[in-house]
Amino acid sequence: MARLIVKSPYIKGGGGGGAGGYAKYIGTRDGVELLPSGYMEYMSERPRSHGLFGDEDNVDMGTVMQELNEYPGNIWTHIVSLKREDAERLGYDHAAQWRNLLRTHRNEIAEAMHIPPSDFRWYAAFHNEGDHPHVHMMAWSAKPGQGYLSQDGIRQIKSKLANDIFGRRCSTSMNRNLPPEMIWYGEPGQR
Repeated sequence: MARLIVKSPYIKGGGGGGAGGYAKYIGTRDGVELLPSGYMEYMSERPRSHGLFGDEDNVDMGTVMQELNEYPGNIWTHIVSLKREDAERLGYDHAAQWRNLLRTHRNEIAEAMHIPPSDFRWYAAFHNEGDHPHVHMMAWSAKPGQGYLSQDGIRQIKSKLANDIFGRRCSTSMNRNLPPEMIWYGEPGQR
């Protein structure tokens, strides 16, 4: 069955540098895909390159780490994953497609987290991992203490992303007789 997995734990900011270290980890660990563009093509070949992306194309790892290490509020660490066969079939087996998806839905993700889009901050990295290609997305408000994420908010995020990932495929497919498991995006047994 085609399915999107979304997990949304959080890190409490304000001490010890854990959040900046997590950003460095997701941006540099084995399996991260780099997104070259112009000068970044040269940079992506350097040993200290990283795979972080966000609203802007050029992300400075040092600046991100400093911002996160100094941030006193909660930082959500979303993980969004597909099965390998679904990722390949639907074109989500590379970082550019995930970046486009997250940029498209950043305001809806912000709203689900009760953060005004103008205050929403985020960075992500794609990991082309074995059986479950996935993206790690760190998200927070520019105003500490603002925002929260409920189970309903997680469902909203999952629904928006799943409808885009699977819905686009269904609406453009030459085969309109797709099996029901390709159309239903909720949890099994929740029809």
